Amino acid sequence: MKETFLKLAEDKRLFILNAAAEIFARDGYHQAGISEICKNAGISNGALYKYFSNKEALFLTILDFGIDMVRGLYRQFPATGSVPETLNKIFTGIRTMAQQKGFVISIYLDLGTCAMNRFAQEKSDELERVGRDFLTELLENARSRGEIPTTVDIASAVYFIDNLIILYSYSMVSEHHRRRLLVFMNEKNDVSDKKKIEFMLQNLKDILRLKEK
Repeated sequence: MKETFLKLAEDKRLFILNAAAEIFARDGYHQAGISEICKNAGISNGALYKYFSNKEALFLTILDFGIDMVRGLYRQFPATGSVPETLNKIFTGIRTMAQQKGFVISIYLDLGTCAMNRFAQEKSDELERVGRDFLTELLENARSRGEIPTTVDIASAVYFIDNLIILYSYSMVSEHHRRRLLVFMNEKNDVSDKKKIEFMLQNLKDILRLKEK
C-alpha cells in the first residue's frame, strides 16, 4: 500500500478494504476486476491506484487485514482459561465473525486452492502461527494444572484443534463444508450453530481426554 492510503481516516481505509474484500470473496482474486472493486468502494479507478500500485498490493493488504482480525479474535481470550470454555468462546467468536465479515473467511478458503499458491507462500505462515501459538499456550497451561494428561502430545493436539476451527469457519461460508460437517454429525438436516459447536467440543474432550472437574 502507498503512504496516501495510510493518510486516509481509519473509517475510510476500513470501508475501502471491506468493499474490496467483498468483491475478492465473491469473484475470487483472478476474476475480481478493479472497476467492480472501485464501484463497491465508491471511489474512482484513479483514486485506487493512488492508494495501491496494483491489484496484488491491494489483495496483500486485505490478507494482512484478515490476519489482524484473527489475531484480534484470539486476543479476546486469556490462554489461562479452561480448554472447553476457551474453545467454546473461540467457536462463538468465529460465528460472529462469519456473520459480520464472512467475506474475509471466504478469501482464506480461496487461499487454500492451487491457483493461490503465490499468495500462500507470502502469508500462510504468518496466519497459521496466530492460532498455533495461542492454542499451544492454552494446552501447555492446561497440562501444567492437570486439566489434560501429560501423555497428550501438544503439537498434535494443537494441529487437530486448529483444523476443527478452520473447518468450522469454512462451514459458515461454504455450502460444501456446511454439508460435510452435517454428514460427520450424522444429521440429514441443518442444525443450530450451538449444536455444531457442542459436537466439536465433545470430540475435543474425547481426543484430549480432558479431566472432569
